[in-house]
Amino acid sequence: MRTNRFNFQDEVGPVPAHRYVNPDGSTGGWVADTAQVSGGAQVFGNAQVSIHPINILWAHYPITIT
Repeated sequence: MRTNRFNFQDEVGPVPAHRYVNPDGSTGGWVADTAQVSGGAQVFGNAQVSIHPINILWAHYPITIT
């Protein structure tokens, strides 16, 4: 199985990540495999959600949580 990698530009380099699927089925932004997005949340367009190695959540673009 191939793992996608994405560079969140947070000095960590490319990490395992995936495109989030929004509740309406649309393709959302990139989410690090180590991060969690609540079930009802929406991550639009080029939004990026990652976890910094010191466990601080970084949202590089605005995200909408409903």
